[in-house]
Amino acid sequence: MSEYPQWFNAERASELVSLFAEYGNKCLLGHKVCSNPEHYITRNRKGEIVAQRMYDRVVADKVDDYKADDKALWHRERREMHDLGEPARYTRGRWNAIAKDIYYSQQPTYVFKGLGVSPVTFKPVAKIRISSSYWYLYIDIPIDRVFKSKNAKRKAIRYNKLDKSKLTQIDAIINRCVSTYRQ
Repeated sequence: MSEYPQWFNAERASELVSLFAEYGNKCLLGHKVCSNPEHYITRNRKGEIVAQRMYDRVVADKVDDYKADDKALWHRERREMHDLGEPARYTRGRWNAIAKDIYYSQQPTYVFKGLGVSPVTFKPVAKIRISSSYWYLYIDIPIDRVFKSKNAKRKAIRYNKLDKSKLTQIDAIINRCVSTYRQ
């Protein structure tokens, strides 16, 4: 924990030093080292009678300005941190008919999660997630259509690396299954 208040920094400290050089020991009326004690008596914000110099009053006002500036900066940073970069109001709502069509047209049909082996049939399956939903599908991949040998199939499953030709074949099979699932 710091021994200085939160509003305090080096720039403000130098400003306070320059204020002391200007107002220093002056009374509230501006006399330098005034001999009249009544010139140092005033009321504070609570209405209590206190002894104060010109410097004390100026510094109190400056500190209030510093605190207000810090508060405004904090509010602006918080607003910018949570800002989505969108206009505050939408003319017809964020999800109007046109915006929904554009959003859903840009979505892929499915998201490929990986290849694996089915624990029931011991055959290769592809795990996919239907876009814009929480549904997962496990699609059987016919071995004879995609893989030419058992070794190629085992390598593909073990290392999860496929050639582009095999990926296009698997993609065609998955697209057919997803289109029939959605109908």
